[in-house]
Amino acid sequence: MNNGNANKDEIRLSSLIHLSMIMGVGYATVKQFVDQPEALDIYGEGILADSLGISRHITSIIKSKLNDASYTEWVKKERENWVKEGVGLLSWWDPLYPEQLRHIHQAPYLLFYKGNLEYLYQPKIAIVGTRNPTPYGQRVAQRFAEQLSQYGVTVVSGMARGIDGLAHQGALRYGGKSIGVIAGGFRTIYPPEYSQLYKQMGKEGLLLSEYPPHIKPHPSYFPLRNRLISGLSDGVIVVEAAKKSGSLITADLALEQGKEVFCVPGSIFSPQSEGTHNLIKQGATLITDWKEIFDHAPQLQTQERVMQLEHAPILQALRNHGRLYPDQLAELTGIPLVQIMVALLQLELEQWIDRLPGGSYEIR
Repeated sequence: MNNGNANKDEIRLSSLIHLSMIMGVGYATVKQFVDQPEALDIYGEGILADSLGISRHITSIIKSKLNDASYTEWVKKERENWVKEGVGLLSWWDPLYPEQLRHIHQAPYLLFYKGNLEYLYQPKIAIVGTRNPTPYGQRVAQRFAEQLSQYGVTVVSGMARGIDGLAHQGALRYGGKSIGVIAGGFRTIYPPEYSQLYKQMGKEGLLLSEYPPHIKPHPSYFPLRNRLISGLSDGVIVVEAAKKSGSLITADLALEQGKEVFCVPGSIFSPQSEGTHNLIKQGATLITDWKEIFDHAPQLQTQERVMQLEHAPILQALRNHGRLYPDQLAELTGIPLVQIMVALLQLELEQWIDRLPGGSYEIR
């Protein structure tokens, strides 16, 4: 890759970040500009609205913001703050972007994270359920999370009260792995009583959001978040979902995405299990033991995700430092130089990186 292409990629990413941070600009609008990045520069507001199907009100806001020097400066400072706050960013074009998310409806173009990115490329099971679990549901969520994580499976959930929080806590209890997908930016902890869990997840697990850190949670973001929970996972376990539980949205999305849905039966007298039992009646897989998942789940690891996991330290170093030589990569990652050379050849063949004149490498 030449420097011209690298600069073009940075300009594209910068424009996408600027757009994504404007209030009122949603996914559909961002997608139009991703598909036609030149539109911002060559079209006036009227033509922009007519040609891309975006309202003139929104195009007016976009144009005024992008032409506002104070807004540009604010975005620049925000990006600097992300680094200070330990917030990383993956774009759709980044080789570390999780492959599973590329295939879901409205896959996010930007993904903000805190914690260990390697968890994205390992076997993952979502555990979701009611915010008001019974003692039985609490035991099930914690036990399944503990046992699955001890087996090497990463537990995914939505950092909500009830089953979600219990699943994260259970996974982390004995050094297991967990991913929390949140419905807002990292600066607002919701629910507030999860302050300690947020800190623990950011250090020992992985927190993900499609929203910049300054964005506060909104009721409309929670159902949208569910597509990421199911999209990241190889299957979804539903524990105690009421008749109109948000967990049922996650289950429906998982089925649309071709994922297996597992349900733990509860008491026939418990309202918290009505939704779960309805899913079972509709064909979801009934399980009473965590080991049963492996009899029904699809292949938990694809070669592509294994590749991302195996070479994540190298890709991350290239992302953070730009162009590097093999000996520099060996020093930064602690991987022996011989292994670095083998990995670089493989990554180059897979078209994830480019070898430059002089023997250095950079991410494609």
